[in-house]
Amino acid sequence: MIMLRSKPAIFILASERSGTNLLRSILSSHSKISSPPPSGMVVGLHPVFEAFKRAGAPLPLEKIISYASELTQTHMNKWVHCPDPAEVLAALPAAPTFWDLFAAYNSYYSEKSGGEIWLSKEPGLIGHAVQIAANFPNAHFVHLVRDGRDVAVSMVRKRHYANTMRQGIARWTREQEGMLNAMADSRVSDITHTIRYEDLITSPEAVLRPLMASVGLEFEASQLEYYSSSETIKHSQSSIFWKELAQPIKADNSQKYLKEMDARELEYVEAEGGKVLQQLGYDLHNPNPRPIRLHEKLGEKLREKADSRPRDAMGAEEVEQRKKLGDLLGELNSLVKSAKEV
Repeated sequence: MIMLRSKPAIFILASERSGTNLLRSILSSHSKISSPPPSGMVVGLHPVFEAFKRAGAPLPLEKIISYASELTQTHMNKWVHCPDPAEVLAALPAAPTFWDLFAAYNSYYSEKSGGEIWLSKEPGLIGHAVQIAANFPNAHFVHLVRDGRDVAVSMVRKRHYANTMRQGIARWTREQEGMLNAMADSRVSDITHTIRYEDLITSPEAVLRPLMASVGLEFEASQLEYYSSSETIKHSQSSIFWKELAQPIKADNSQKYLKEMDARELEYVEAEGGKVLQQLGYDLHNPNPRPIRLHEKLGEKLREKADSRPRDAMGAEEVEQRKKLGDLLGELNSLVKSAKEV
């Protein structure tokens, strides 16, 4: 399994709603890169390994592998290549870590897809940069940054990860602070290439050429035609959240917050995330923003219910599929709790 973790791998480390699916589609359009769809494995299974480790209890490994395979088929965009659980069990060491399991699934997908390098875009990866660097000696990190104000807007519009602008910017700030702190470790900073979403959509080739060089590959012009590939089209059809993937890059898809936030929202959003926004090169509209006040916090839920801003609604089929995924993640949370009782 050490050999599996030694294979070249690219990890996209970013907050959700930052253009990660766009970047994944572009990168996986390269002839030497293969990338399975996000499965929820990091969010669902990493806590299970950690819980049993803390409890000093033996891992229910066969059950965990079964859950891992189920995740690849329950997420909105199913894996077309999934290893047999018996093969995974046979490949794992006697005391496997989560990253051993993760490498087994991603390496299998890469082999079956004909890729020389596997690429992972998974929710939650950004919180594990140090662990990943320590476990994957030939890893490359792409730190994708998007203006946190636009991230908050996107989260609220989709009603995914946050219901209010304050929740959205708080999540973004926490994740980006964690990544910036992780980069104080040379094991992380030495393998990290940071790009801004706004630069990617306005000057894609200028951004992609040095990015590809950082992972030891040549830029391929076909990468900018990612939207016409059958895999990308299929991905775009699997969720309302990804419908724009099957379209060329939209160079003007930034600063949406100027229309979506009122002046007071923008002020307290910048109060919450201003320091990190500036660290990452974004200018503030409020030089001395006032933080959210107590009565504003208390009224936040009322404003949320009365919010008339447009939002993207999921169809019935997607709602049902996401419910199944939520139920599965709920089972995994119960497994985490059971570790304390062993």
